[in-house]
Amino acid sequence: MSTVRKLNESALRGIYDAYMHEAFPPAELKPLAVMLRLMERGRYLCYGYYRNGRLAAYAFFYRHDSRVLLLDYFAVTPELRGRGVGSAFLAALDAVLSGVCILGEVEMPDSHDAGLNAMRLRRIAFYERAGFSLTGAACRLYGVRYAIIARRLPAGLTAAGLRGLLREVYRGLVPAPLRPFVLHLE
Repeated sequence: MSTVRKLNESALRGIYDAYMHEAFPPAELKPLAVMLRLMERGRYLCYGYYRNGRLAAYAFFYRHDSRVLLLDYFAVTPELRGRGVGSAFLAALDAVLSGVCILGEVEMPDSHDAGLNAMRLRRIAFYERAGFSLTGAACRLYGVRYAIIARRLPAGLTAAGLRGLLREVYRGLVPAPLRPFVLHLE
């Protein structure tokens, strides 16, 4: 049996310590204290996907407002990768987060490394199969170029409107002193 559970601070700590250092490069991993501070302010939502009572995957979102979330981290536990767990979790989350616009970042396939580009293209295809679309917007965060994906963009949102929304979202997520150095919207 599979279930989606909203996670508390204790569960976030446990997942961070047990799984996130393996799943994400150090440069992409926020300090736990930052995540906990955002959670305390009601700006960070964390969900776990459990199969037979055991954690199978997790998703952490930055909550811009009641209508817009930014997928900050998404991963499947190492032993279950490649078995459809991520797709099942995104489908289950769709029911939990119905009506909410979900934004995300996927690394652009613009590396000089063909193998890395192939992996990035597979990741984009994974999200597209899960109902996300490339928006045409991009950003550079901490030196890495990302395409912005979305599920359920607000109807009638223009390209300029999307850039404005992204500016607002990142204003809440990236500390002001760092923004000029680490965040560039394209």
